Amino acid sequence: MTDYFFMDTTAPTGAIVQRGIRWLIDDVSDDESAILHIPVWSNLQGSLEAALGPMITKNLKKNKTANIEGTTIHLSSDASMASGVGKVKLLCLYSRSEELDTIESHFRDISRILVVPWISSDISEWKEVRRAVELG
Repeated sequence: MTDYFFMDTTAPTGAIVQRGIRWLIDDVSDDESAILHIPVWSNLQGSLEAALGPMITKNLKKNKTANIEGTTIHLSSDASMASGVGKVKLLCLYSRSEELDTIESHFRDISRILVVPWISSDISEWKEVRRAVELG
């Protein structure tokens, strides 16, 4: 069973994205992969790069993985979704409801998912259908 979470935000700042990253790397079990999903590669710039720092961002761009405090993060995008990762803990940044349906069908074994939308209304349908819980 998947646990669904979201952050209610508009144009997330580096601090909000950093809270999402913290959620992703905290309490990842040995049988889970931590996935950071963004719609397009250019989303690595701006508030996400500010939250991650230049070295981690560079590693994600180059290798599609990076290590943050001992947790390996796998990068995924709408055009190139991570594969072969098994059970996942998933942070989706800037995704919309219709994209989330596709993402969830790709990653079939999602233990927990946190969505940080660009605009709150972008995930209204998803929140309602999944009965997602807001993280404060």
